[in-house]
Amino acid sequence: AVVVSRGLAGQRASPPAGARRRPQPRPSPPTSSCSSSYAGAPRYAGVHAASERVTQTALDDVAAEEKYARLVIKKAGYGKVVPVADLWTTVFLEYYYGLTDSPSLARRLNEFAYFCTMLNSATTAVSEEDSFCAIALSEEKNSGGLVAGLAARVLTEANCGVFFREKEWTEMLGGGEFGVPGDSLSLLYLWNFGVCLEYRKRGVATSVMEWVENEARARGVNGTGLFVYRNNRPAISLYEKLGYRVVTTWVDPKWKRQAEKGQTGTERKLLMIKEL
Repeated sequence: AVVVSRGLAGQRASPPAGARRRPQPRPSPPTSSCSSSYAGAPRYAGVHAASERVTQTALDDVAAEEKYARLVIKKAGYGKVVPVADLWTTVFLEYYYGLTDSPSLARRLNEFAYFCTMLNSATTAVSEEDSFCAIALSEEKNSGGLVAGLAARVLTEANCGVFFREKEWTEMLGGGEFGVPGDSLSLLYLWNFGVCLEYRKRGVATSVMEWVENEARARGVNGTGLFVYRNNRPAISLYEKLGYRVVTTWVDPKWKRQAEKGQTGTERKLLMIKEL
């Protein structure tokens, strides 16, 4: 475990930009198996992590820092699986339905399904050999102190097929972006990022990302990668600040299929990577 202290400037954190701008609630959860997340954590919430959402609102941490957040960052064990799933679910619901004291019927109906998906995702992250879940604990927070969680998995040519076609892995990423043969490329893929609402804009997301990147270096991977929605400017800004860049040659296949059919309901994802 690593203890981190980050200084910040002086007001209360505002609600995530994504949640404030979210227009209409969406009745069904995302379908991908890997995702990102962003914010708080009530008592009974839940969701999975689709490769797309791997960082969204949590990345609201981008602005000026405002207070001091003293954190312990470490890998989660089985005892944190339920709290992490609860956090991810809360953040997911915030992103899709906004911040409200009167949850809509659609939100209440979807909440349990979301939680089950997130519980499966958290369990996978802590149990599989090539995966882990980084968590941030704060002495300031009650209920176990969990304020953030981020899942990660090492991808190689052998297991990258869920996210990338063979040509994308060997030519676009291997030969094109990292300059190594596809069978030598390894990438730490990040998904399901959640930060409690009251801990945003306090340097928490940055601290967790830096910790995870150090873990990636220790594992000897070529770099890190994640998916983020194109309209999630706070998340993209945070990643760019940390040295990530958009892979312009990658096109979201789900979005492309919908666009070719003249359908525009699917949010477009971007692939961002960082060489280590």
